[in-house]
Amino acid sequence: MVGVELISPLVDRSRDALSSLGIDNAQILLANRDILGHPEGAPYDRILFSANAERGLPTSLVEQLTDGGIMVGPVDGVMTVVAKGLGQTAGQTEVTEHGLYRFVPLQEG
Repeated sequence: MVGVELISPLVDRSRDALSSLGIDNAQILLANRDILGHPEGAPYDRILFSANAERGLPTSLVEQLTDGGIMVGPVDGVMTVVAKGLGQTAGQTEVTEHGLYRFVPLQEG
């Protein structure tokens, strides 16, 4: 399991929290402002982001999903679920919307 965070002190706090709980199957990495997610570790079967993607669906994150993968996060203030390759041709996506929400903006390069 991989988490990425832009704010260095939050990375440190998260790492400390995981360590204090004895969780060793997860890591928190300092994010690069110009890259969404962690493409080096892709593909992922699940992606969750909790910052509002104000410029539409972040395709770079969709590309990091494996076929059969699911991504959840706020896009333009709407909680959005992307299912990739589930019941469709490999690589195709199904996008559904699930209500309005407010989040901090997602930093896109």
